[in-house]
Amino acid sequence: MQYIQTKTVYIDRDELIDIKAIEHDVKTRFIDFKFIAANKILDISHCIVRVYALNSKGNEIFNNLTVTDGAKGIARLELTDSLLVPGTIEYMLKITTDNGGILSSNRFNLIVDKDLMTGNAIEGTNEYKALDEALKTVGELNSMKVNIEKNATNIDKNKSLIDKNTNSINQNLEAFNEFKDIVEKTSYFNMISNPIFNTGDYKNWELWDSTTSYSVQPDTSLSHKFSLKLQCIKRSQGITQIISGLQYGKTYTFKAKLKVEEGTPGLMVRNDNQWNGSLFKVEQGYNKWVEVSLTFMAREGTMPVYIGNVSTSTVSTFWVSEVMLYEGALDIPFIDNLKELYTRNFQVDEKGIVFGDGNGTYSNTNDKGELEYVTEGIYNKYVALKYIAAFSIPAGNPGTVNVKLPKEFTKRKETLTWGVVPKGYYYNTSGNFFPFHVAVNAKGEAYEQDGYMYCPVEGYCRIQNGENSGDVQPQSINAVVIALA
Repeated sequence: MQYIQTKTVYIDRDELIDIKAIEHDVKTRFIDFKFIAANKILDISHCIVRVYALNSKGNEIFNNLTVTDGAKGIARLELTDSLLVPGTIEYMLKITTDNGGILSSNRFNLIVDKDLMTGNAIEGTNEYKALDEALKTVGELNSMKVNIEKNATNIDKNKSLIDKNTNSINQNLEAFNEFKDIVEKTSYFNMISNPIFNTGDYKNWELWDSTTSYSVQPDTSLSHKFSLKLQCIKRSQGITQIISGLQYGKTYTFKAKLKVEEGTPGLMVRNDNQWNGSLFKVEQGYNKWVEVSLTFMAREGTMPVYIGNVSTSTVSTFWVSEVMLYEGALDIPFIDNLKELYTRNFQVDEKGIVFGDGNGTYSNTNDKGELEYVTEGIYNKYVALKYIAAFSIPAGNPGTVNVKLPKEFTKRKETLTWGVVPKGYYYNTSGNFFPFHVAVNAKGEAYEQDGYMYCPVEGYCRIQNGENSGDVQPQSINAVVIALA
């Protein structure tokens, strides 16, 4: 059997709610609280609701309510022995949101009447006879009463200490469970790319406004090599980066170290087409590294983050470093992006590898996994395969031959480059003859057949006599093919 009272709690009204109950009525009395704010139902679906009470014995009580219908703002309180102490108990309700916010109600009164049934009533068919028999042992009862009262006093004292210890343990357990939940929901993976500008530039970041003045300068004040300096002269000037892979409904923290010289810059995220942010506070102090952070619940999987001017202040100059975005609300120390290895001369990330002198000449892997050499903006692929072979072209007008390349050239046919040159020299030692035309040429593009690449070649070896009587002595010619890929 359950007796359930329903009470409406208006968060924004100053009104007193009195609830009456009887001592020892445990496991039967419940109160359903319905939360209203600004004439609207509070959705407490993802919230924790607790009661904080002070009973007539001075004991503090801190228990959880059961959210029975979060969308309708209803949470149920069970009246336990700790609450059902005779007298007037003051209590208030506290709602804790999933991002750590707390909303409290006004103070309420729980009026508990004493239970008349003490458990030691005298029973019998003839109450007068029972009373007469009871009076005969009144002396013994008085003696026992003294001892019982002493024991009861000691029991009450011990019970009070036990209750206090129990409440303290419950509170500590609640705090521990909350902290444990926060720790378990915190990831130690930083989703920001190039968070300390170790590349010596703002790689993977973009300027929000192209007129933003910026520079990446050597700076070891945070034990890193570089820091980004921004100078903004109007609103919405700063840097931005697109973050993907967020999970809807999960809590994330976005934070950065700022060293502000002037103005009040800050951080912002666009979440469900709405911008939310956190400002640098003047009381944090200028010209020193301070942390600015905000916590939010993701409402979309991909969103931009922004660092720059976010207030009515139109001028700000500040440094940026140690930018982080990670899952959870726990405040953790800076961690670099573990999927990247960035220095000025060597960079590795999901896109590939880049290494060079840091001044525009470098080697990198392209989107096909090929290694390229880049200097002054000109891209050249590294040679992975080389084939040089001599062959003979039969006599003809012209003679032709198809040179078959090793099979590994088929996989790199897109980068195949090849050519042919004559091998040796040609002359006649008798008569009035002289060379007229000796040539070796590529007949066309290389082609694939039966899993192999072929290079078509043609050759001429024509010799004319002194009387110009026409081409004579056609013969074969030797050549060399050179293939690179």
